[in-house]
Order: sequence, then C-alpha cells, then structure tokens
Amino acid sequence: MLASVFTKPKQKKLYTKMAKTAENNNQGFIDDLMGFDPSQVAAFNEPEQKSNQNQNLYKTNPLKVDPKVAPDGHYHAKVRIIYNPYDMKMSIINNAHYAMTDANGFFMVDSKLAFGDRNCFMFKAWKKLHFSEDTEKFTVDGKQYTKKEWGDHMFDKSEERFCLVQVIEDANQPDKVGKFLGWRLPKAIYDTLQAKMSPTDKSKAPQDLMNYLFGPVLELDVTPGPDDPQHPERKQREIKYTLCSFEADPTPILSVTGEELFSDDERDMISDYAAAKKVLTDTKATAKKKDEAMAKCKDLVEPLKKLMQKAIDYVKENAINIVEEFGYHEPSDELKKRAEKWIDIVVEKLQNPQTYVDAEEASNDSKDNEKMTPKEAPAQMPGNPNDDLPF
Repeated sequence: MLASVFTKPKQKKLYTKMAKTAENNNQGFIDDLMGFDPSQVAAFNEPEQKSNQNQNLYKTNPLKVDPKVAPDGHYHAKVRIIYNPYDMKMSIINNAHYAMTDANGFFMVDSKLAFGDRNCFMFKAWKKLHFSEDTEKFTVDGKQYTKKEWGDHMFDKSEERFCLVQVIEDANQPDKVGKFLGWRLPKAIYDTLQAKMSPTDKSKAPQDLMNYLFGPVLELDVTPGPDDPQHPERKQREIKYTLCSFEADPTPILSVTGEELFSDDERDMISDYAAAKKVLTDTKATAKKKDEAMAKCKDLVEPLKKLMQKAIDYVKENAINIVEEFGYHEPSDELKKRAEKWIDIVVEKLQNPQTYVDAEEASNDSKDNEKMTPKEAPAQMPGNPNDDLPF
C-alpha cells in the first residue's frame, strides 16, 4: 500500500533504498540482540551514585546498630555538644520547612517560622484554609473535607533543631570519631540542655555544657521503639533518648583524628580550673575553700585563655558552619514559583497537586499538537511486519 504512494520513478527508487536500509538496520539489531550480554545494560554499569543524605549530619539510629557492637539493640556512643564558633548565641539552630508533592514529585521549602517570622508565604496560605469559616464539604480523591480539614491535611510542616557535636566514641561508626558534625537535637536532650544551661530556678548556677574546654561528654543510649507486629513503624517512630546523660567531669575537645588535642599538663590545668569553679558554686563550701578556689581560678585564667583560643581556632578550621548548613535558606525563584503553584491548586482550586491538570495548559498542549498537520508530520520509515519477533 505504501509503495502505491510513490508514483514517480525517483520516488520509487527512494522508497526501495529506504526499505533496504531499514531491513539492514533491523537485521543488524536482531544480530546484536541474539548475542547481547544482558549484564552490559548501561544502567548496571554506571558508577554508584552518592547518597543524597547530608554527609555532615550525625545520625544515631538504633535500628542500624551492629548486634555484635550493641547486643541490647541500643545505640551507644559519646559526643560533645559544643558552641557554634562563629556565633555562640546561634549554637542551637531552629529550622522549619513544609513538605509538598506535586505532579513532578516531592520537594521542600524552608519556612521563616523557624525564627518567628509569621510573614512566611506558606504559613499565610495555610492560615487561609485553617481559619476558614466555610464548613461546606467538598471531595478530593474520594474523601470529603472542609477547608480547615483540607488545609491541615495538605500543609505538612515540621520543625527541627540542630547543634554542633564532636564524636568522642562510636563503635557503630568508628570513621566518625573526632569529626565535628551537625546533629538533629532530640527534644529530650534539648530539654536537658535548657534545664541545666538556663535554669528557671535562679538560685542554681547555669552549667556551661557546650564549652570547648569544660563541657562534659554526653553518653548516648538511644532506645528503639517497641516491637509491635501490628504497627511495625513504632520501632522507628518511637525512638527514645531518655536514657542519655551527661558525665560529671569536663572533657576538652579532641583532634579530628580522635587523639588528644591538649597535653597532659594542659588537661590537668583544665581539670583544676573546673574543680575550683565547682567549689565557688557549692553552697556548702566554707569561706576558706571558696577563697582558695578563687585564687586558683585567677592564677589559671590567663593561660586558659590561650587554650580556649586554640580550641576556637581548631573548631573553626575543622567544623562546618551549622547556620549555613542547617539554618533557613531562602527558596530560589524556581522553587518559590513551584510552591506558589502548589498553593494555588491547594488553596484556590481545592485540588490535589499530584493529580491536578490545568485546563489552560492542557488546551495549549492540544493546540500545539494540532499545529503539526499530516503534511508536516515526519515520514514513517517503512518496516517489515515480521520484525516483532518473540525474543
């Protein structure tokens, strides 16, 4: 039938040449297929992709412990929570973000709510639905919602805190020992830090738990959630940090190789100063002991300043900037535009962005397809109907 289309000799000659070329190409493909080594599929031989996980984030998941290292199934390690050397007041970083999914997949946008700014465009969009007085039900994906219910269902906001830690001991991840990393601060540990560093009882002296020289080690004992066959997700979701505790004595930071950064004499000096400071805050200590402790502190303060400077310089040289790494990031123009489109579909159109099809865009696509008339369509290469072989 196709041959009848070509009425002129030149057209017939061209058709014959095209058909022969197609036949040769098909035969070559079949020859290759018959002898093809399936292990040579390109995707199987691509270099392994690096994990998209943040390599500067320290994780202490008890579900990933080696049973030989931790027979009890708990995650055991020792870390030092330390100050941000670039801004001590910003040593605990709050971050908030919204998780969204549209037709192109999952994405996240940081929110200014992390530092109390309620002008966040995502927060404002959520408020329009959450505080709506419209109680009429509408249906999305087979379920009924009011505007308030829909907004609370779709706007997935989470908040986290991050701090800087140095890993002191970790048999599960020995390659992390000595490294300065960001750590997603568990609420139980944050509450302990707040209670000890900023006590509500003003008669209690604040403890300098994050000090590079005088801070104590935090002993991690991270407990997995319960084994619940009916709800296996509880084992991951209900991880607890309530068994973690701070040691009593100071432990200065280490070198990144896990070795001591300070000499024996310097560490003795640090211990002596910490002991003297403890006497000064002891309500039961005698006046004589407090005088002796005060004199000791005065003698040691100048040499200790040099050690403190050494520690600060070392941390700056080897640690990440947690504000830059884990703090708020202004969304790019492209990301903000994507989020605004998501908001329009959710808030204004009351639809699911994963499945919503814009009628105007669909119409434009249809018009674009209509522009290609049969005359403009590319000619089909004639083929052999017997080419589709069952192998």
